[in-house]
Amino acid sequence: MRGSTLLRSNRCLSSRVVPDRKVAFFLLITTVEKSSMITSGWKKWKIKRILVHCPIQLVSAKSSSFFVKGKVFVVSRRVIVLWLSCMLSLLWAAGVQAEGAVFIRIDSPYPNVSYDGVLPIRASTYSELEAVKAVARVEDREAELTYSCTGGCEWRGEMPLERFTKGAKLLTVTVTDELGGISTQEAPFYYNSAPVLTKMEPSDETVVTDGLLHVAASAEDDSSVPEVRVTVSGNFSTIAEFSGQGSVDETVDVSAYAGQLLEYTVVAEDEQGAQSATRRHTIHVTADPRNVPVESVAGRIVDFDPGRYLIERVDTGRYALVIRNRADGSEVVIAERSEMNNRMQLTPAGALYLQSPGTSNFVHYWADGILTRVPYSMRSMFQTKGNYALFDLKSAPYPFALYDTSLPETPAETFTQAYDVFELTEDGAFFYVEEDRIYRHPLRGTAELYLSGHEDVRGMAASGGQLLFQSGLRLYSYDGSVVEEVAAALPEDGRAHSDYELNGGWIAYLASAQEGGTELYLRTPEGAVTKVAAVSDSAAIIQLAGDGRLVYTSGERIYIYRPGEAAPVSAGTEGRDMVKLIDGTWYKTIGNTLFRFESAGPDTEAPVWPAEALSVTGVTYRSAVLQWLPAQDNRGVASYRIYRDGEHAATVAGDVYSYEDDQLSPSTAYEFSVEAWDAAGNRSTENPSVTVTTSAYEPDDTAAPVWPEGSTLTVTDVTYSSAQLRWPAAEDERGVAAYLIYRDGQLQDTVGGAVYQYDAAGLQAGTAYLFTVAARDAAGNVSAAPLAATVTTGVYEPEPAGRLALTAKPGFLEVGSVLEVNVQAEEAEDLYAFLAKLTYDPARFKLMQVKLQDSFGREGETAVLGQSRPAANQANVTGSLLGGVPGRSGAVGLLTLKFTVLQQGAGSFALEPGSTLSDSEGDTVRLETPVRITVTVSGADLDLDGTVGLSDLVLIARHSGTKAGEPGYRPEFDLNHSGAVDRSDVEYVAKAVAAAAK
Repeated sequence: MRGSTLLRSNRCLSSRVVPDRKVAFFLLITTVEKSSMITSGWKKWKIKRILVHCPIQLVSAKSSSFFVKGKVFVVSRRVIVLWLSCMLSLLWAAGVQAEGAVFIRIDSPYPNVSYDGVLPIRASTYSELEAVKAVARVEDREAELTYSCTGGCEWRGEMPLERFTKGAKLLTVTVTDELGGISTQEAPFYYNSAPVLTKMEPSDETVVTDGLLHVAASAEDDSSVPEVRVTVSGNFSTIAEFSGQGSVDETVDVSAYAGQLLEYTVVAEDEQGAQSATRRHTIHVTADPRNVPVESVAGRIVDFDPGRYLIERVDTGRYALVIRNRADGSEVVIAERSEMNNRMQLTPAGALYLQSPGTSNFVHYWADGILTRVPYSMRSMFQTKGNYALFDLKSAPYPFALYDTSLPETPAETFTQAYDVFELTEDGAFFYVEEDRIYRHPLRGTAELYLSGHEDVRGMAASGGQLLFQSGLRLYSYDGSVVEEVAAALPEDGRAHSDYELNGGWIAYLASAQEGGTELYLRTPEGAVTKVAAVSDSAAIIQLAGDGRLVYTSGERIYIYRPGEAAPVSAGTEGRDMVKLIDGTWYKTIGNTLFRFESAGPDTEAPVWPAEALSVTGVTYRSAVLQWLPAQDNRGVASYRIYRDGEHAATVAGDVYSYEDDQLSPSTAYEFSVEAWDAAGNRSTENPSVTVTTSAYEPDDTAAPVWPEGSTLTVTDVTYSSAQLRWPAAEDERGVAAYLIYRDGQLQDTVGGAVYQYDAAGLQAGTAYLFTVAARDAAGNVSAAPLAATVTTGVYEPEPAGRLALTAKPGFLEVGSVLEVNVQAEEAEDLYAFLAKLTYDPARFKLMQVKLQDSFGREGETAVLGQSRPAANQANVTGSLLGGVPGRSGAVGLLTLKFTVLQQGAGSFALEPGSTLSDSEGDTVRLETPVRITVTVSGADLDLDGTVGLSDLVLIARHSGTKAGEPGYRPEFDLNHSGAVDRSDVEYVAKAVAAAAK
């Protein structure tokens, strides 16, 4: 019954009309008739109740007859009178004939809720009468509603709102019933745009390393200042909640949540209740002192290699899978649809991922700028090695296909046979099992029998010419000629590449212990077996390197093991982290950050400040800009915390050396200090501080600085990565307080009012930039028309090889030893003078002496030497010949710097950009990229256990004969810095062991 859940009114279909005897009334007729439905032999009956509104012709004084739906009903007058009395009372109570008899419930819009764009309208009606029409009205606009029972019976429609003025509105729904009665209902609502979130920091997948999460969010609205609400939660509970009008800027202590994922949620709501879209960011918390941050990017790092990142990025609902070049930061988007992307990984030629819309799994691979999608969905089995991918297919004329992902849009090599167990190799060949035989199928070749006689082969791993396979619960190795049993008790559900792995002859495997539980073993190429550790039942091998180094998970943690070590080392919690060995160093990803894993033990050394590190510029009545020299730390500074009058004001990253505080009061003195933190949580002491007094507020100073007529911004010394800006002094009636430097509209830096130049560094090669400079006075007035200049950086051209070289004198080093570092110019022509800008690690090395080398000149006789030390980690040294003599040519030694070794570990030396060579005519060549060397002071305690013993001697002896650039070379074992771990290194440790024996 449309528009009614009660009784529907029905008109009479026929009646006999006699004018003198006609009576109009309602009659409720109840009939019982047999249903056509039969259930379990019982007849069903249904009761019909018909409310009849019709004229009835009375036949006689004693009776009356009438027609209803073609049937004649004869009743006595007494019955009619009784029925009339009853029905009139019922109808009067029900109000059926009264105007507005339909009850209306408006389900949309909700009362006093904001809507934007299009107003959805839904209304339900309830009555004994049928509702035949419904019209919605807002101001002077109407929309007729349609009755539908799809998903529930109701009147539905919509109304565009764009022509209305925004604000409070009233919706009126008018319903007409079958008798012409009119009913109305109203619902107030707001035509109002929802607030827009304009800022949400930190970004998604950010990693907190110092225990403090700084959250900053803001929103804008077209009708009011919205309330911004921030929630930080973890482990299904709320950690902190904040709210503010227009913005929120707070710091949350999350140090208790190390190793966990937190959710950072922001939503904004205006005065009318309209809410922005809720945005959520994932935050990682880590406190492992062995993980040293290397680089952070926008998005989650899902894979990496020495030169690239594969990044998954979601920004305000937009998805992108990106390959980022680690050298220059350039990016290419390879996918813009998520659809449950998984198995994302780099390949040597590009990248590969699975996309799973619904129940399908489609393989995509990207190479040479082309994204290829395999035409058939993958079923369940998938393996990749190098540039090759082998997997089974759904609904394809062939069950298996092999793709070369370095050749986009090329046909696959297909196979008519299905493989339950297979192992792909990096050359595109693969092994597969058939009954008790193992076959090898070469790329684009014919399968050949490889090994027979082993039943129930469950999995395989291959490396080089060796095959590792599981038969039953036993693990075997086969080198092409001999089968050897490796283990006799694999776990019941053992799997290749998870429970056992093979690389370069090394074998790692999990095995069931006799007394119960699971143990991890490592087998050398020579067959020696070491028990690495007892592990959890869910343990898994993650990576086995070609030198036996191993990564595995146990419980909820990642562990790293190196052959010869006493025990594995924890590398933090598991989560979604990835660990890889690259160029002899372990790296780990957490969220958006790549970390370097330090196996040398916990970092207990705090950062150290150079002298006079903190200064202040650009002081106004409400702001001041702090600038500082970088603090020095053995493993790098992770962050700086700024304090105002002893209270925490802000935290910035470890590569940021300035901060503007714009929350100051006029004519007020403030004491600022800066504290340096490393990733291990060590904080600096004796922190630099400075006292600042803001200027008086002068409200009558509304005149902004102006530039003298003809002023221009000039750009000089343009390289591929830097440029120097110069400008004239601006004019202001009360003086210029600061100059603001912008790059492409973004503020880059602030300098004092007496500074008229700026070195813009960190630019990209071959890129156009727009620089602007604005002047600001102490009242905060900014010049209306900034000076502007466009500059295009040069194409990257590295310094000619060997123009400047930095070397360390070979020799054994330990704490207290003297290290000589030499600066040399190679392939020099007419070299007359030089400037060397050298930086070093003052925590490990103390500069004692600087001397000219005789090949350049003798100090005080044929040449002069000048030096300064602007920071604790820097020495600027100049040298020049005397008289009208020609410059030096060829390979020329310039300087010898002598350092005292302060502590063990690896320290770096660098000739920084700006180091310069000049010929006798004054023409100069400037170093644009740093020249670096790293010097490792190991001593004889190589295993860092605090004592010198046979374990150190065995450790270095096993690495003897390895050279720099070769597998197995360890620079910390090259004690005399000769480029090889040779016999003299081993003899040095042997003598130390003998001397330490009691």
